[in-house]
Amino acid sequence: MRSRTPADSQDGGATPVKLITVVLRPALFEVLKDALTLFGVHGMTVGQTYLATKTAGRVEMYRGQRFASDLEPSLRVDLLTSDDEAPDLVHVIDRVVASSSGHYWITPVDWVVRVRTGEYGLDAV
Repeated sequence: MRSRTPADSQDGGATPVKLITVVLRPALFEVLKDALTLFGVHGMTVGQTYLATKTAGRVEMYRGQRFASDLEPSLRVDLLTSDDEAPDLVHVIDRVVASSSGHYWITPVDWVVRVRTGEYGLDAV
């Protein structure tokens, strides 16, 4: 017996899902998380990343040695959402990120599969 795939669905596997990625300073994460929680978002993926800046690097100390760095520590937040909720979610994110040097972008998602349950599409989000 083969496992069911998104292509087996009646709509040919199309998934009306967007991936919203936000990169922001760590100090703003709690503000963003609180705003997303009020909106109804309960799950997100968060990871540490570094943002390459255009400005002259700042001087940092590492093991007693000074060095210039043009990388700024940041956080990357990934959210999966339905196409219908994406504009409202972007509005919430924009209110938090607009006042800082954060960035966000939206990527269409072909399929989403929750491995543990075998759900896919909007059911997996």
